[in-house]
Amino acid sequence: MVVQDRKASVASNASVVEKISSYRPRFFMLMSSLIAICTITVGVLGWQLTFNAAKRNIETLVSEIEDVVSNQISTYIQDEAKTLMRICQMQAGMFATNQWSFSTPERKNSTLKAMLVALNAFSEHTFDMYYYTYPEGLNFGYYFSPTGMLQLWTQENMTQYTFNSISDGTVNNPGNNNTLWIGPGGMQGSNLNFSDPNSSGYSNIYLFEQKIFVSAYHIAVNRMTNEQVTFGADWTMTFLTKRLTQILATIPYPMFCAIVEPFTGYIVTLSSNASLTSDDQSSILSLNDVQDPFMQDFSSYLNTTYKGYELVDQLKAATNLVSVSPLFTSRKLQNANWQLQMQSVLFGKSPYLFLTYLNVDAVEIEVSQVSTRTGYIMLGIILAFLLAGTLFSVTVSSQLNLVRKQIGMLKQLKFHEVLDKESGVKGRSFIHELADLQQSFHEMVQVFASTIKTSQSLRSGQPSNQTSEMSTTGKEQSVIRQSVRKLPNT
Repeated sequence: MVVQDRKASVASNASVVEKISSYRPRFFMLMSSLIAICTITVGVLGWQLTFNAAKRNIETLVSEIEDVVSNQISTYIQDEAKTLMRICQMQAGMFATNQWSFSTPERKNSTLKAMLVALNAFSEHTFDMYYYTYPEGLNFGYYFSPTGMLQLWTQENMTQYTFNSISDGTVNNPGNNNTLWIGPGGMQGSNLNFSDPNSSGYSNIYLFEQKIFVSAYHIAVNRMTNEQVTFGADWTMTFLTKRLTQILATIPYPMFCAIVEPFTGYIVTLSSNASLTSDDQSSILSLNDVQDPFMQDFSSYLNTTYKGYELVDQLKAATNLVSVSPLFTSRKLQNANWQLQMQSVLFGKSPYLFLTYLNVDAVEIEVSQVSTRTGYIMLGIILAFLLAGTLFSVTVSSQLNLVRKQIGMLKQLKFHEVLDKESGVKGRSFIHELADLQQSFHEMVQVFASTIKTSQSLRSGQPSNQTSEMSTTGKEQSVIRQSVRKLPNT
């Protein structure tokens, strides 16, 4: 009994193996499987390769973004600085050619009116235009107040400290004499040469009336009256910060920028709202004292990198280090990963240190989100290709099945179900090769059937007329089948 069960089990297993080995998949299943495998493989691999390449190049991407932003900002600031100087040069040119003059009250009023018109034209680049007398250094001109009101600035009734004439008027104690402020060794750092009628320069940042300024100056000498004055135009740090914020608003990632004056340790401008002056607004804060997390982090970086040096020496060393190419370093700030870029920017004739912080985590999140969206898009494309491939496979398979059925009917000599006297073949496939196969098989069967009919006629002793058309009656089909059975096996 046990032996019989084992034999039955072996026979059953053998039958299963035989069934599996004899199984032939449908054509549309093969084509659909091939299309599915190719589409899914190419789609998923392409998506993953792109995502992995993006993740590996995050640091490069961050560096390129910082490069673009820093170059855009530095180019903008340099262009604005050149525009500020061109405003002074324009005034100096008008004065040197005697189109402007302060030699008489009438000409002075005319010149001030012309300066007012020019200020209105250049109001997007500066908020004031003025001149200093020489050697007294008194200031006259126009400026827009923070409320937008136009005001006249004059030192008409102020004490006049003359250059190298009164003891109170010295470089270290210039008083109201702006000539001492902007002259050689002056506190503003512009170091103008008053013996050179084409001398020009920019000031360091300085505090005036509780605001931080940067000024451009240009000496002018009237060739007709020999008057000498110094024309000037100013920026406030509010002006620069506003422009800086506008540029950063176009960047989709958290970013911080600042410009540092390395030879003073002061911050020219920064993109945050941190105060750059003391609580009583009587002095400018050094970089180490500014209450901003990014500037505190940069101060920590300087103290770690340049131990034992004073702030100004640290900044000068950092500026020299990045004078040829920018420096990138990773920083951990506020529980997030940031990349710091340091770059040297030439402002006037002096190099300044440009700082950029970019949130690396935000870039990685953006890359992941883009990858997810790309994955969904790829999934939709894959499904569309699978649907199109399945429809194509089913269509081709149905055409093959049509040909198979017709061949089967022809094999059974059911000509009336396949052939039509007018059109020739019923249900011709729209695929060219399959249609040719149908026609060729039909013609072959017609010749074969005609041969059988002729042979049958000769055996029965009746003459026959060979024709290319077949009779499709049931009686003729029966005769042909009997003839086929009587044919000897070859």
